[in-house]
Amino acid sequence: MTGGALPATRASGYALRALAVLAAEPSHGPLTIRTIARRERLPFAFLAKVAKRLVQAGILRSRSGVCGGLSLAKPPSRITLWQVLLVTHGSLLRTECFFYPERSCRGAACPLSCWVREEEERVRTALSRLTLDEVARTLGASFHGRTNNGVSRKA
Repeated sequence: MTGGALPATRASGYALRALAVLAAEPSHGPLTIRTIARRERLPFAFLAKVAKRLVQAGILRSRSGVCGGLSLAKPPSRITLWQVLLVTHGSLLRTECFFYPERSCRGAACPLSCWVREEEERVRTALSRLTLDEVARTLGASFHGRTNNGVSRKA
């Protein structure tokens, strides 16, 4: 991991879930971290760390006070999965060689370097096109059936 990044799988997943909750809110927030953690059954302390990074990156806005909480800093259609993953994980692109970990993967000596870089670029392009708005719409059904404490309602 680079730059003291949080573990990608948990941090990225928690970030996307929290952002999707906010995107599903009619006003896109504000909601407290505790409310989001409760709704999604996420550990409060870990979500707070993830949220802090999202605020620092300008993806979330934090407001103190009685009516405070987290809200999206920009419309969900302008937040991409790539942006979120960069915040929660740092660079996702390979820097170590598959065969010689002490070497850089950027060198021509690596038989896989060109192929790996091409595939990584495809992933980056795809994740840069996928927006939070699309993710929230896809996940929308799971949010509509929840109460404030994260327990599913029976129809």
